[in-house]
Amino acid sequence: MHGFERPHDVTVGFDVGKLAHRACAVTAGGQVLFNVGLGNDEASVDRVLADALGRGRSVLVVVDQRRNIGTLVLRRARAAGHDVAYMPGIC
Repeated sequence: MHGFERPHDVTVGFDVGKLAHRACAVTAGGQVLFNVGLGNDEASVDRVLADALGRGRSVLVVVDQRRNIGTLVLRRARAAGHDVAYMPGIC
C-alpha cells in the first residue's frame, strides 16, 4: 500500500469510460464540490483537475481503471503534480 506524505484537501474520483468519464470531487471533510461528466480528452481532464486544485492546495486523483481507459487521467494528473491512486471495483 502506498502512503502519501501529505494530507489532501481535495480528492477527485474518476469513473473512466471509453468515450466519457465522470468526476466527483470531495473535501477532506466529505463535502461534495462537484460531480460532473466530461469527455475522454486531455482538455476536459485538465479542466477538471484545475477546478479541483482551485478548491484546495493538494489534490488526490483516484481512478477505477488504471490500464487502457484510465491511463489518460493518470498521465494528466501526474503531469499536473497530483498524487494518484487506484481503487478497484468490487466485481
